[in-house]
Amino acid sequence: MIIGLGHVAYKVTDIDRSIEFYCEKLGLKEAFRLNQENGELMLVYLKVAEGQFIELFPGGIDKGKDEDERAGFKHLCLE
Repeated sequence: MIIGLGHVAYKVTDIDRSIEFYCEKLGLKEAFRLNQENGELMLVYLKVAEGQFIELFPGGIDKGKDEDERAGFKHLCLE
């Protein structure tokens, strides 16, 4: 049984600009971020409500041939 929405994930072309939009314009707060083993940013979680987040992945490109590289919607997580 689905009881809620855990998160929605987006791959973005400009992580700093995206965080600024969601946090400064919409008032969300950064919950946490994860880095890859080499220290590069892997993802940022922004808290929408208790148990609900927007997940941002850096490194999106506008016209990628590979869907994993393309900027935009990636997935959603249902609880």
